[in-house]
Amino acid sequence: MHYTIPRKSSGTGSIHDLASEHYDRDIEGPGDYAVIYPDYYRGGYMTYATAREAAQKALDLDQEGYGVAIYDNKRGILYCSIEEWLFDPDAPADIRAVLR
Repeated sequence: MHYTIPRKSSGTGSIHDLASEHYDRDIEGPGDYAVIYPDYYRGGYMTYATAREAAQKALDLDQEGYGVAIYDNKRGILYCSIEEWLFDPDAPADIRAVLR
């Protein structure tokens, strides 16, 4: 997987933005899904082979108070929250299992 989050203009947005005001962020890894922290949290991200693994991690982080985004490399879609992904009718069906 490779996905680039373009650099944002300096002084714009908030600490919850995925984009950095200093550089483009490259999201790379072996999986098809990435859970991405805002740039404020040192630009961290994790990649996962399955949608269910990514959904579980994103839900865990959301419950701890971290706002994260999810990138679905198979479909080329960036979701801004776990809720947006879980309730997308076209998202992989197995991600809804994390709600049970």
